[in-house]
Amino acid sequence: MREVYVHLYKMSRTEAAGDLSICRTEAYNILTKVFQSLALLNGTYFTKGWGKNKDQIMQLTLKPAELEERLHKIMISRVTNEIRELCEKLTQDTLDIVLEMKEAYAEASYPDRMHGFYEEIKGILDKVRTACETENYDLAFFGALAAQDEIARALFYAEKGFSVNLGLEGQALYDRLGFLDLIPLLDPLDFTSLLEAVERLDTLLQNHLKERGVLIHRFEGITSLAQFLETR
Repeated sequence: MREVYVHLYKMSRTEAAGDLSICRTEAYNILTKVFQSLALLNGTYFTKGWGKNKDQIMQLTLKPAELEERLHKIMISRVTNEIRELCEKLTQDTLDIVLEMKEAYAEASYPDRMHGFYEEIKGILDKVRTACETENYDLAFFGALAAQDEIARALFYAEKGFSVNLGLEGQALYDRLGFLDLIPLLDPLDFTSLLEAVERLDTLLQNHLKERGVLIHRFEGITSLAQFLETR
């Protein structure tokens, strides 16, 4: 399904030119990848080639609503933006099925999945702090985005037990859990708000992890670190 988005992008790039041939070629690549994904979701495989396996596709238990109607429209339409919109809907509907199936196996488990995470993310948060204190916008920009994205992905994995690489579910969970959105605070003329938000985010993350049984390692100095490494 990840590869589908490359073809959607190519389709959007050629849409303004109204090139039907390119649009249909990209639609073909999208359809075949979506159908292959549906076959995997249903635990089966196609016994006939493209153009001959429509009956088998439509008999799949797990498939998007209005699949047959959308497929027909994609195949006969001569309007490039209509083809793109239909392909986008088909892609999203298929992705929803993927996530729904994964959700059936979802189970939160923080102590094992988030072990060592805070110690790693703290390095990025410290870089953002330094960037704010030195008013280095480049460092603040990349650091803030990296920190928020990594935290969102990790939280989703801790809650669900699988990673999310498509869609916006990770950021949605991040917001739902009440974590601060750093990105709107990026301003090359004002670093104060971002610095305050990073400090608050750091505290919220630590509390969130501790409440869920995650052990955060802290060392008073090199000696205590060395002792930990020797006994681990």
